[in-house]
Amino acid sequence: PPVDPTPERGGLSLSDEEYAIFDRLQKKRAQRALARLLHEEFPDADLQTCRTVAQSAPAAAARFGLSSVKQVRVMARLILQLGPEFWEREPEASAILNRHDLRPWQKKDALLRWMVRRPVDVVRYGKNAPDVDRFSVSAAQSLRHNWMQRF
Repeated sequence: PPVDPTPERGGLSLSDEEYAIFDRLQKKRAQRALARLLHEEFPDADLQTCRTVAQSAPAAAARFGLSSVKQVRVMARLILQLGPEFWEREPEASAILNRHDLRPWQKKDALLRWMVRRPVDVVRYGKNAPDVDRFSVSAAQSLRHNWMQRF
């Protein structure tokens, strides 16, 4: 909506068209920042995949009532690690996301706790996890601890 000029705002006024342009630019900037963050955290993922995930994550998060930056980041990480619409293949994630008694921040926290309990190879490689020795338990715990601390 247009912003009325007021003395407190220094006389700023935006038309509906200007506001829409500003909103689009802000969303694009946020998507680019999220794509860079994903690419830094997951260097094996190509940049275009990170861009695609960054574009789709806000809508996927909104589907479950998640809208804050942290909530969208968690959704983006899960999509990148487990694939699009991971909640359709992961019953526990679906149960968390579809709980109506949880607030959005509680859903985010529950998703993070769920990720900590998942096997490292599945988190890192999705359903096509290689049949190789897993990371050591201490390395896995450290990796997950660092991931949890960022959110």
